[in-house]
Formats: sequence, structure tokens, C-alpha cells
Amino acid sequence: MTAVVLRCDQSVLGAIEEQLRSIRFVELLFLKHIAEIRIETPNIQRHIRVIPSNPFRIEDNDKTSSWRVWRKEGALAQNDGSQKHYELAIAYSEDPEVRELLKKEGCLYSFFKTEVPMRMPFLVHGTFELTSERNGLEKDNDNNRRLLSILTDFIVEIGEEIAHKRESADYAALMFVLPPTNGYFNGGYDFYGELKSKIKGCRLFPSIRGEYLSLEDNPRYSLNRFDEVLNKEDFRALLIHCEDPRVEPFLSECRIFFYECGEFCKLINPRAEEYILSGTNVEIIHLYHEEFGSEVSFAPYLLVDSEGKRITDRSLKIFNNPTEAFALPSWSTMRFIDAKLWARLSEALEISRANDLAKALRRLTWKNIPLIRWSLR
Repeated sequence: MTAVVLRCDQSVLGAIEEQLRSIRFVELLFLKHIAEIRIETPNIQRHIRVIPSNPFRIEDNDKTSSWRVWRKEGALAQNDGSQKHYELAIAYSEDPEVRELLKKEGCLYSFFKTEVPMRMPFLVHGTFELTSERNGLEKDNDNNRRLLSILTDFIVEIGEEIAHKRESADYAALMFVLPPTNGYFNGGYDFYGELKSKIKGCRLFPSIRGEYLSLEDNPRYSLNRFDEVLNKEDFRALLIHCEDPRVEPFLSECRIFFYECGEFCKLINPRAEEYILSGTNVEIIHLYHEEFGSEVSFAPYLLVDSEGKRITDRSLKIFNNPTEAFALPSWSTMRFIDAKLWARLSEALEISRANDLAKALRRLTWKNIPLIRWSLR
């Protein structure tokens, strides 16, 4: 047994005890030869130990935290022909509050905590070359640069493992690997930039069809909730909607955007009858209105007339007939829009005045079909 005795001034004992109460000792996840720590003072009795099962457990008196730990070891070739052993470890807490805290305050570990920010939802340990005070990475160090590159590969490998084991496609894997949007990594290393580049080459983007896509699959994404109403087979490149603040900026950085309006309509129209029968045509029109605004030259054929027939002829004039007081001969080149559909569109688009709704539909979607308000004089 080794005993380390430190003498201190009586005036700082209170501060020392407070620190001894608050230290979490997550280093036990990375230290191979220390399995437990005991703290015994007149005011503190702590027994901390790590249980190396899967997941790992850190028991602290009556409290337990669980961690999934991945390890990687290897050797780095040196200029003199020798090999330098390295090890990496990633520890992922099963407590979401801990993960959120790490994304804000996490630091890199090299057995013990350093002052290098590591704003990821997990702990990272590596046998890095540190500065003399062991708080930072040696700058412009080839071993550090290569080890950080191996670390980015390791993180992406774990992300793909997580995606493979999910019962259904979601953003859990992408959120695991994704670095912070405004993070920095000191020491002169572009760790976050390299990690992002490697993420872009992986199948980590969840589609509404339940598959993971890569950028080569030309995925699509919208801030509007098209993922809730569109057919999954027709729009298999469309990604699931995500509200995590880190994901959407990254999707934009990857230049993942929504379909162009013409392409969208080409995919919608063959299945338009199904959307109309299910009643989702109104929500699609609403989302289309939000997505494309007035910058459109195409329109999905999702309107029906008063007889329940889909309107696909752009040469027809369409009138509002809310009271259904009029009828049209079969040979007429005019149609009355279905009154219930009109009312639902008015509610969905939050436009109460009939003439304003007619203008909105004419300007924003069916710009080549004159939609005119009908009124009695």
C-alpha cells in the first residue's frame, strides 16, 4: 500500500472537504490499476468503486451511474523506427442529463481530466502528448495529430454501430457523433472539422422509410413537417424531422435541402387520389405553401371540385361556391371547388376572407389557374 500525505492549513479544510464531496471520479473508467477509492474524514465517508461490466458501473455509496465504454488500442510508428503504444476510450453515460452537461462542459481526458474542451455527449480518454502541466495538448505534435485522426474514425465507427443496432432509424447515432456547431479545439488541431468530414461519408442520416442514408444518396430535408404526411416509398430520400439545435445547421452545411417544386409535384401527383381520400391533401397544400411561398411554377393536383373529382386541367376556371347554391353544366370550362375543402384550406392557411384565400392559392400554388371569388350582386 502506498500512502500519500499532504499537509494543509486548517483554514482551507472546509474547501477541501467540499471538493472531496463533489468530485465524480469518472477517471476510474480509464485507470486500469485503480478500482476503488475511499475518502474518510470526520465529516465524509465515501466509498467509490468501478464495476467493469457492460455497461460499466461507478458505485458511490448508495448512488450508481452506468456507462457504456468502448476501447481501442494500437501503435503509432515513430521516426526512429520504433512503435509507440496508444489507447483510446469513449464512455457514454446512460443518464441524459450527464450527456447534456458534457456537451456544455466536457473536457478531454488523458487518464485524468485536462483543460482541453471536448464538447461531445461522452467522455474521451487518450494517451496524448501533454504539456508540462498536463492540462493541454502539445501543439503541432505528430503523435497527437495522428491519434486525433484515429479518434475521429473511432467515434464514427461507434456511431455506425449505434445506428445498426437501433430498432428504427432516428437521429441518435448522428447526435452521438456530431460535434458542437460553435466548438473549438485548442492545440492547433482541426479535430471537429475532420470529424465532420468523416461523418459526411457515413450512412447516419435517417430517412422516413426507416433507412440510413449517406450524402451520396442525395437526401432531402425540410423544416416543415412533410415527413408526417408524405408517402415513404415515393419520398424515400426525405429525412425525418429533427428539432435538435445541432442537427439542422449541420444538414444545411451538408447542403441537404428539400425537393425543388417541380420534382416534388412529380412525386406527389401519381398518388394524389390517395392523399385526397385520406384528407392529407390539405396539410400537404399548407406545407407546400409554407415551403415554396410565391417562388413556384408548378402545383400538386390536390384540389377537388364540388362533385369530388380531382382538378388536373389547368385551363379550367375555379370558383368558390361556399353555399353550394349553384350548379354547372357538364360541358362547362368552369368548376366549383369543393366547399368542405375550401373551408379546411381556410382554416389550415389561417386565411378567413374568401378573396384572400383565392389570391393565396392563385399566387402561391395554382398560379396558372385563375382562382376567382364568386359572389352574388
